[in-house]
Amino acid sequence: MRRTLFVFLFGLIAGIAVIFVLDSGVDLGSMGDSASEVLDDAERGARHLQLEARVRTALALQKDFDLFGGIGVSAEDDTITLTGKVGSEDQQALAELIAKGVDGVGAVINELEIQSTESD
Repeated sequence: MRRTLFVFLFGLIAGIAVIFVLDSGVDLGSMGDSASEVLDDAERGARHLQLEARVRTALALQKDFDLFGGIGVSAEDDTITLTGKVGSEDQQALAELIAKGVDGVGAVINELEIQSTESD
């Protein structure tokens, strides 16, 4: 008896929901477009993360860089932005060169700052 009542109530609620959607004029096609946009954004985000990881790995393989010391890597489409601090102009140029050499990188914006090594 309870199962029958549950099935009846579930069917009633589902039916009301369908009537509401049909009466409200919701465009189911636009719902599909929205879902497609969400999937496209997720795919783009995944590509950005993958590209960032490849650049971080390439930088980490360089013995001259302390990656945890502050080189930030972010991707927007095929453009990589490097941020943070390095010890010299040579390291700044090398970081850019390494990033440009990673497969999939189209451009590099080098915002790395040279940190002074003066001691007080």
